[in-house]
Amino acid sequence: MEKKLILLVEDNKKIQKFNKRMLERNNFTVGAAVTLADARAFLARQAPAAIILDIGMPDGNGLDFLRELRKTSKIPVLILTGYRADLDFAMELTAGLDDLLPKPYEFEVLLGRLKRLLQNVQ
Repeated sequence: MEKKLILLVEDNKKIQKFNKRMLERNNFTVGAAVTLADARAFLARQAPAAIILDIGMPDGNGLDFLRELRKTSKIPVLILTGYRADLDFAMELTAGLDDLLPKPYEFEVLLGRLKRLLQNVQ
């Protein structure tokens, strides 16, 4: 089976390193971005099967990035957020969100949600 490419957009290097390692152990190829600018550069070169996107990024808001992405792409996006109390889920859905996972989360839940997203696009 061909490994699917996932773009992991996460500025917390500890979380990014852990998720990247665990996704690779589960037969994914992972591209990592620590800023939205890095994510844009990655997307200019390659089209991943899915994107795991943190909302709070050093150079902008992940939801704004998602709205921008939705103008040209339907790549499935799983949002990660620590902003549970402030989240207006309807706003996220209008932004083109495919799924949302509040932090903290178990990696197995992230993996299950990602696999479900990928099944929905096949």
